[in-house]
Amino acid sequence: MSEHNKSLVRRLVEEVWSQGKLDVLDEIIHPDANAPHGPWELPGGPEGFKHLVSIIRTAFPDLTRKVEDIVVEGDKVVLRSTFTGTHTGASDFAPFPPTGERWKMSGVTAFKFVAAGYSTSPGRTTTSPHSWVGWPRRRCVATLMRP
Repeated sequence: MSEHNKSLVRRLVEEVWSQGKLDVLDEIIHPDANAPHGPWELPGGPEGFKHLVSIIRTAFPDLTRKVEDIVVEGDKVVLRSTFTGTHTGASDFAPFPPTGERWKMSGVTAFKFVAAGYSTSPGRTTTSPHSWVGWPRRRCVATLMRP
């Protein structure tokens, strides 16, 4: 199961964040998954994750996310990754117009997976209420505001 969870995190990074394939979230995020972390009020399940990715990919249309490290231990996956993109789109990500600045930010996200045997879609996996994000949004926005 741990290799399966690792492959789900890779899909999240490569297909969803870097390629913008939001429909993949319907395959890998359980409807009962907790809402993604962030300053926005987002619903849980795939829709909340779609909204989060859309906010950020709208601000950075050329966004890529690179896996730096993935560590798997049982039902937990810890991802260290780097986002890069150019701030050319207006969205709720930053409280000011697009700057045209190139942006790069690294951070850590930890996932705890639980099997979703009760789901109508067997084989899906969901993040439990125990997921942690180490992305300093204020620092992300501040890097765009530098002269």
